[in-house]
Amino acid sequence: MINEKGFTMIELLIVIIIICILSAIALPMMSGNIKKAKQSEAIVTLGTIRTAEQLYYIEYGSYVSVNKNQWAAGPLSVYMKDIYMNGRYTESLEYSVSATTTTFIGTFNSTAQTTGKGCLATTKYFENIGIITMDQNGSIGY
Repeated sequence: MINEKGFTMIELLIVIIIICILSAIALPMMSGNIKKAKQSEAIVTLGTIRTAEQLYYIEYGSYVSVNKNQWAAGPLSVYMKDIYMNGRYTESLEYSVSATTTTFIGTFNSTAQTTGKGCLATTKYFENIGIITMDQNGSIGY
């Protein structure tokens, strides 16, 4: 008599089917949570930009416009470094500020960014969560 141990092919197929069903249910739920995380990160960074604008306003008496290429050496760089704007899902190049003397609107616009060179290049695919804005009062718009 042979002592057979192990799983039959049917048992393995049933386990695989169960795993597939569970992943089909879980993936859409996780996708929604990832989008919320990206939006939250953008809103937190816009809040930081708002604080930097308020500090600039206190010192100079007006708000200042900043385009996406001015974060490293622009007028707000004293109050906020561009490296702190680069989060898990967003980068400083996705933010800009449009300002007048008494008002400003900080804008986040999601894009795809590529970093690295050659075979080490990686692409961060930022799900297009659209445009998010924040004004001097902290009001958020989508």
